[in-house]
Amino acid sequence: MIVVDLGCYDPPGGYNSLEALRKAFAPDLLFGFDPQATVRDEMIAGTQLQVRQLAAWTRSGDVGFEFKGTESHTDDKDETVPCFDFSEWLSELGQPAVVKMDIEGAEYELLDKMRADRTDRFVDLLLIEWHDEPIETGIPTETWWN
Repeated sequence: MIVVDLGCYDPPGGYNSLEALRKAFAPDLLFGFDPQATVRDEMIAGTQLQVRQLAAWTRSGDVGFEFKGTESHTDDKDETVPCFDFSEWLSELGQPAVVKMDIEGAEYELLDKMRADRTDRFVDLLLIEWHDEPIETGIPTETWWN
């Protein structure tokens, strides 16, 4: 089983989503992505862990980003971070995965892209922390994804 943690930044002494996902699913492979993440590759209790300092996004390159601890998010600020096209990455992975998203409003655009690319079919289980509204589009949550 493969598990993917988008928004895996966990401040010292805070909730550790990577560890929680490892305990809940006992995956063979666990990917973590967050511009603030500590980069590491290791084996923990039978799970290969790969963590990258990248923002999951609708394209590869750089994206504007506001650093606000656990509420950091993509935006149109002058500061940028490296990003990757999550839909494309999921397609290249080529097998079903459990995906956890806590990406502070970017979930709306990411899911739209996944649906358009038909890469949502590679998601066995989707765990999302929904935020008030899409950051880029401004569409209220109640009118989205019907």
